[in-house]
Amino acid sequence: MAQWEDSNLSQWIDIEDSQWLPYVEASASGTLRQIWSDSDYVYAVTTLGLNVIEIESESLYAYAERTDGFTTVWANDTQMFLGTSNNGIKVINKSCITGDIGSPHDIVSCVDDYLNDTHLTSNEIRYIHGYDDRFVCCTDIGVDVVKLEVLGYVNYTTISGALKCFMTSGQSFYYTTISGINRVDGYKSDWTTPDVVYTTGGGWLPADEEVQDIFATTNTSSIDGYNTVFAATTSGAYVYDEGTNGYNVYLTSSGILAGSSDNITAVWADLDAGLDKSNFYVASAGVGAALSAIDMATQSLFDSYTKHLKGVSDETLNAEGIEDLNVVSGS
Repeated sequence: MAQWEDSNLSQWIDIEDSQWLPYVEASASGTLRQIWSDSDYVYAVTTLGLNVIEIESESLYAYAERTDGFTTVWANDTQMFLGTSNNGIKVINKSCITGDIGSPHDIVSCVDDYLNDTHLTSNEIRYIHGYDDRFVCCTDIGVDVVKLEVLGYVNYTTISGALKCFMTSGQSFYYTTISGINRVDGYKSDWTTPDVVYTTGGGWLPADEEVQDIFATTNTSSIDGYNTVFAATTSGAYVYDEGTNGYNVYLTSSGILAGSSDNITAVWADLDAGLDKSNFYVASAGVGAALSAIDMATQSLFDSYTKHLKGVSDETLNAEGIEDLNVVSGS
């Protein structure tokens, strides 16, 4: 997994699966599941718990152990939300987090219950993503949208196989299944059928391949009011303009993606990115894995990292297996 600050290309954190395990069990094995970050910290959830890493020092700052670990993490300015495999969603108020890179603090007392299957489709939380005062989460049997306020609400649908989800800054959100990507326009009521379904093999997504990650930018189409969708698949990265129906495919054979693996595991984009503007970030796994930073205006690679080749930040990948990517825009 990787975290990268793109303002001056000077900040880079490459997190191996065995790094930053919960502090007390630092010698135990564990698997890193997902990362989220803000301007100060990376929040890494593993099979053993949560780790808060200070970006400036790239050192463990605080931790919270949990027997079954956490499955997913997302945070806004004030709160962090953690998914579990069997006990719903937990929450940490950021104001509760204290730490020290010399002696990391145990913040398990900051972890509070938030929502369980009394309100959600299931206690098995696969993925959480949000924007500001709302988030969407995928469970083993459904998708839930949560509004964060005292008199908030939870709306949902039941579906088997939802894997990743993405809440935009507008009114729409997306979630992936084995067969493609679904979009729902509006989040204030339950739904049974998505407004739009992009099926693998049925249009711009490749046939017989799995969508492994998704990112979307709001109102970035060349036609006003439409979004741009960025998808990671097992056979390349795809960028789709929902207004024009135009799309680009990014493969290592095109020379735009670094490395030699087209097994794309994670994607990220600047918030104003579209088919022909701003920046797009692509991570892959397997032999020849790489992190690629693409200038969408020129359709060219402006920075890249592999296990053997350094990028602008004078770093290489620690291993050929990026599972998650989080880009923080610097000032």
